[in-house]
Amino acid sequence: RIRSQLFVHTLTEKRRSGQRCVWPSRLVATLAYDGPIAVYVAREYRRDSCQHKAVLAHEMEHAAVLREALEDYKQRLEEALRRALDRGLFPYTGQDGELVKIRAERYFEAPFRQALAAAERERDRRNAALDTPESYRRTREACPSW
Repeated sequence: RIRSQLFVHTLTEKRRSGQRCVWPSRLVATLAYDGPIAVYVAREYRRDSCQHKAVLAHEMEHAAVLREALEDYKQRLEEALRRALDRGLFPYTGQDGELVKIRAERYFEAPFRQALAAAERERDRRNAALDTPESYRRTREACPSW
């Protein structure tokens, strides 16, 4: 399970007219797995058996996909936030500085969530590619008997 968080730091300036101008000064996106990636092999396979090793090798491929996916998430999110920042019509202005600040912060939420969802779909596609009949056949062929 991946944990994600976005912090939007803003700067605010009060104009003589009373208007507040708000613009983002820094975006901090945090991505991490909740704990280490756990790999399980069914108890029916003795730890030192060929079957255990073959199943473990297959599951370790899934773990590698998860680690690669985290790096992909980071890259996708950075690109999405940069595009959003480039398209943003900053500074936002208004009389209520707190509402303007909230508007500026929320502006980045949708691109952040969309990029994260796209990265998760890609991770799922990569995992599914490991769980094909051909992949299972190769795993079974690694050992003389099951």
